[in-house]
Amino acid sequence: MIARTVEAIAHRPDPVIEWIDEYGRLELTGRVFANWVYKSAGLLRDTFPDALVLNPDGPLHWRELACIFAACGSDVPVIVGAEVTPPSADSWVGMVAVGSDLSPFEDAEELWVFDPAPLALSTEVESGDTDYISAVRSYPDVAQLLDGPLEYSRFGTAVRAHSVDGPTRLATTSVPETDQQLSELCHALTYGQLTVDLS
Repeated sequence: MIARTVEAIAHRPDPVIEWIDEYGRLELTGRVFANWVYKSAGLLRDTFPDALVLNPDGPLHWRELACIFAACGSDVPVIVGAEVTPPSADSWVGMVAVGSDLSPFEDAEELWVFDPAPLALSTEVESGDTDYISAVRSYPDVAQLLDGPLEYSRFGTAVRAHSVDGPTRLATTSVPETDQQLSELCHALTYGQLTVDLS
């Protein structure tokens, strides 16, 4: 599912994500979003973590969404909720916006930190952490994704996307909590537009 979905998104020259926050408004075309998915897949495959862990507190950032897609297409389990210990994960990677509470990620093998400003080209990070934006931009715009499911564990509960005829325009500000919500988000990215308004 994930490889075909990203391929379909990549063929869209029109905006698939409308991002609005204190810094202004950004429209991401399908091609640009897919490029970030492919670049993130390259970084994940070089790092090869046992799991990717995201913090559910705060809004869903489009960079995190791209990394979720990349992880699912690279056979890397995704866990939303840093307080949930990754099962059988000796070396897991945490991903978090700069300025967030980092205490849940103390046991991470590596921490990817990103500036939430939509057009940020780099991030100032603490020694030992990885500037996700700078790191990912060095990878190719195309990568071979596995066609597995789009899914993750949220506080121990599995959330998986299915094929649905959902709305083509969807507004959200957080990580989907149910199969239906994730399915509708995927449908909107493929056929319409996702709006994240944090203003």
